[in-house]
Amino acid sequence: MLEKILGRDDTPVSATTQTRIAADPTTQLADATRRYVQPRHPGAAPAGSRQRAAAAR
Repeated sequence: MLEKILGRDDTPVSATTQTRIAADPTTQLADATRRYVQPRHPGAAPAGSRQRAAAAR
């Protein structure tokens, strides 16, 4: 457990790195898959999202 705590890196990520990560095809595929699966499988939605959707109506 101590290794896990010491292994954390809470340093800020630069805008360049964030852009590179966002442009990565793997990241884009994961985001697209999440958007595709959630509306078709309500059970796959993150906790609380159904309540927020109902409150928005």
